[in-house]
Amino acid sequence: MPEALPIFLALIAVVGSLGGVWLGRYLERDNEALNWRRDRCLEAYTDVLRACDLLYFEVHNLYHERSPKEAVASEARLAEMYRLGDRAILLGSDDFRKSIEALMNYYSSARTRVLKSPKASADEWNQIEGYGASLYAKVLVEAQKDLGHPARSRRNWKFAGLWRRQ
Repeated sequence: MPEALPIFLALIAVVGSLGGVWLGRYLERDNEALNWRRDRCLEAYTDVLRACDLLYFEVHNLYHERSPKEAVASEARLAEMYRLGDRAILLGSDDFRKSIEALMNYYSSARTRVLKSPKASADEWNQIEGYGASLYAKVLVEAQKDLGHPARSRRNWKFAGLWRRQ
């Protein structure tokens, strides 16, 4: 029995080392998958939020100027926003999907309202913009939660300059 003890200890050392390598690789693979998803989500979220911002500014300009050129450009921006939004929805969580769909529907309806006659009153337009700001802030919070970052409160978004007037 004493002759088998060194062999037994060597066998335990080899199995323990191989088990440690296997466990480390397993955990590393999971971490890589999480990082890949987070990187793709971050890219998709920033793309769709950029498209939403561009559409917002075009709709805002349409409200104040009503140029036919801008109406055509806003149609292209709307299509781009939906394309990028679909990509973000495929990668994102259910909570993010709900909030980004609400924001995209809001921008689509705001664009439709701006192109309608008669022109919206200033109070109605302020109400439309305020609702959009709250939806935008909700999307930002959901995106941060989905990416694993601590969420900011509304107050912090105001200080960051990302909270639009209500």
